[in-house]
Amino acid sequence: MAAPGGVKKKRGKVLTRPGPLFPLLALPPSGVNEDSLKIWFDREAQASKHQAARALMMFRGFLRWCSTRPEYRKRADRDAGRAAAIVESLPSNTRRTDALEAAQLVGRCRATEQPHRIGVPARFTADGCPPLLPPSEN
Repeated sequence: MAAPGGVKKKRGKVLTRPGPLFPLLALPPSGVNEDSLKIWFDREAQASKHQAARALMMFRGFLRWCSTRPEYRKRADRDAGRAAAIVESLPSNTRRTDALEAAQLVGRCRATEQPHRIGVPARFTADGCPPLLPPSEN
């Protein structure tokens, strides 16, 4: 995330690109403010909006850490990453809706355990649920 880039890749002949946080390393802590972060975020968001948002969250964590240290507290602005101009530019945080919830898991395992329900014997279920009952000998 903060690598300078320019290093030969292990595979291929291309050089690595600088990490998204690398441009912020050139700024002194007192130079990081809402305006400089907005300019940096807009430039990084052109390449990848989600990668820029992830880098911003990491940098905000660094600013919070600075605010806990007495020697850095006066130099760094903790609220610089919370500027309205930056926050409204962040991509929406959508929640997955296709995942099983904990309450659905038991029913799912029982449903897949029915013999030959989908043409697969119960002990070889596709989703890897452990059998709840030992197979009956018929």
